[in-house]
Amino acid sequence: MVQYQAPTFSVRFRFRLSTPVPLEEETVRIAIAGREIELSRDAEKTPAGSDWFTINAHSFVTEREAQAFARDLKAAMTLAGIRRNLGIDAGDDRASTGLGKKLIDDLADKGIALKPNVHGIEVYLRRGNEQFISFSANATVHMQAKAFSAEIKAAFSEIERVGDRERSALELMALANIASHPLARASLSLAAVELLSSGGGWTDPQKQLLKRLQQEALNDSSLPPAEAALVGDSIGRAFRLSIRQSVKAKMAELGLSEEDWREFDGVYGLRSKVFHGGLPSASAYQDLSRRAVTICTKIVEAATTC
Repeated sequence: MVQYQAPTFSVRFRFRLSTPVPLEEETVRIAIAGREIELSRDAEKTPAGSDWFTINAHSFVTEREAQAFARDLKAAMTLAGIRRNLGIDAGDDRASTGLGKKLIDDLADKGIALKPNVHGIEVYLRRGNEQFISFSANATVHMQAKAFSAEIKAAFSEIERVGDRERSALELMALANIASHPLARASLSLAAVELLSSGGGWTDPQKQLLKRLQQEALNDSSLPPAEAALVGDSIGRAFRLSIRQSVKAKMAELGLSEEDWREFDGVYGLRSKVFHGGLPSASAYQDLSRRAVTICTKIVEAATTC
């Protein structure tokens, strides 16, 4: 008598790389966190290189377990990407192709569960009869799959201690590395650092001092209460950190050097010139992009390895 086995949950992660990777076999297996995952290239692509890949992981007992693994996998991919100077479009977890109801029903009658090709993460209950729609992509320049696979494995072992804010910054850097326009690369890189630095600023002792100063102004009997309140309110508003100050404080917290700060500040100044029409040449845009990606990658990497 054949023993019934309850279906388990699977994770499917489809992503695009800025640099196509040659993969001799259509699927390779990588051991990660005690689990074997499958890295596959597009079936239509030759071993010479593909920029679209899919990672599959199976046998999760609960959907929550699968979702947690998927989140860590996605974050580990972006961390591995910035370490290899490789852009990753991890998608928005939506289907990239639509499915007609008649086609779905016809295949269902034949025992096939046709599923959309989600760009990003999909967690589903696996019954073994799933078939995914596929599409092709172009490939030109290559990097080695073996090195990148090792980087994914290393990054996954570290990603558990990386916070949500840092993971979001990694995603922005991954998009910066895959963007085609130099201003887009620069803007996404700087946005990653701004995100990392948001919510930071003054230390607790500094905040307490500012609060005391504000309270002293409010309690000052030499002024009418309304005027004292105005001074107190002004103290609270005047000492809010600017974006630059917040970034500088964050970089100091991460142990980065004064030279690193000066480089970031210089890049931030160049970005401001762009918005005021001060960088008209394509070569200036390329220089801004190169410098922004380099220094911002250093800052985001420092934030994920502290």
